[in-house]
Amino acid sequence: MYEKDAQRHLVNVSYSVQTADTARRELSGLEESQKALPDADTALILNDWDPKLIPKNVRVIPAWEFLLQ
Repeated sequence: MYEKDAQRHLVNVSYSVQTADTARRELSGLEESQKALPDADTALILNDWDPKLIPKNVRVIPAWEFLLQ
């Protein structure tokens, strides 16, 4: 979690999400955090991922893009 411009951001970081098991694990961590901070903005920060494994309502930020912010 980090704060920027008075907004809380929950992020879950993983190098690669290429299997259903990995996607489930990463998404469940994000969902658990959302329960504690429901008003926070959420995102997965990933280097490599299969778009078919990530639900459309989950924001993915490429790792390189996040690091340049």
